[in-house]
Amino acid sequence: MREHWFHLASRATRVLILRKGLSYRELASALSEIGVKESERSVEGKIHRGTFPFTFFLQVLIASKADYPHSWRAALEAKQTWEERASSIIQRTLAEQPWLTYEALSRSFQSIGVLESAASLHVKFRDATLSTALFLQYATIRRLDFAHCFLDWSDLDNTAAYGGQLFKAGVPVTIEPRVPTPRLRRWQWKRFPSR
Repeated sequence: MREHWFHLASRATRVLILRKGLSYRELASALSEIGVKESERSVEGKIHRGTFPFTFFLQVLIASKADYPHSWRAALEAKQTWEERASSIIQRTLAEQPWLTYEALSRSFQSIGVLESAASLHVKFRDATLSTALFLQYATIRRLDFAHCFLDWSDLDNTAAYGGQLFKAGVPVTIEPRVPTPRLRRWQWKRFPSR
């Protein structure tokens, strides 16, 4: 299931560079012009796997000089880190529906077969540590109107429906590793030499 979302993230990014007629070499060069050091090979590998962070998707968007939603302009043109820009975009979409809580979002993610706790979503959205796949899932759940700029709604909806069917069958999918939160404690196991 997770491969389906990674494939969509990959396809959305490939669409960006194909519409601009860029090769991976040209994209790597354009990325370096905006301060993002990537080789042609690393760019191609990231895009092929589709497991890259949302910040990389935004970097490709800017480097390729592709169109993006008008509501993203202030965030993308700000002199901030890429994480701050990505977080600003996400926070702006969340502010459009102030009654929508992270708990409600977490339940909505379950409906498409993704287990993400409210605390994990809060951290990932605040710090912009989410993948492009998770952003696409969020865009699908929220029906964010700009998602169709990158992918067809039918593809997003079909992938979400498939995830929902898996979830109902007892096969939940977690797209990203859990982020430690103050309430969660990570235990470290130490191996002691045998005597």
